[in-house]
Amino acid sequence: MKQSVQITFRDMQREPGIEELVLRKVTWLERSCHRITGCRVLVEAPHRHHRNGRPCHVRIDVTIPGSELAVGRDAVRNGSRQSVHVAIHDAFDAARRILQDVSQRRRGETKRHSVLDRPAVAGRP
Repeated sequence: MKQSVQITFRDMQREPGIEELVLRKVTWLERSCHRITGCRVLVEAPHRHHRNGRPCHVRIDVTIPGSELAVGRDAVRNGSRQSVHVAIHDAFDAARRILQDVSQRRRGETKRHSVLDRPAVAGRP
């Protein structure tokens, strides 16, 4: 990676354990896609959640040559509140899938549908 990883905590205390997890996940993401030039991670706890606790939100901005990808995940799954660790894992898994899709499209490995492959509709030329 050409730039260093930027980790930002908003409306919550900076936790060394979470920073270490994010750095490990960024390293894991770099092994999946070696073209990453920059990565910014935002971990925030939205305010005004008096009844539901403080669910976290994780946003990852990954820069690769030619585009910038953004992924966001909340620490709420199936109606129940999860930990910030689950949101981090989910966000990085989603970022990896998106990076793989972008890489496949750039290499031309995705199937392209041509006009000749489509079935003819009755009554239309």
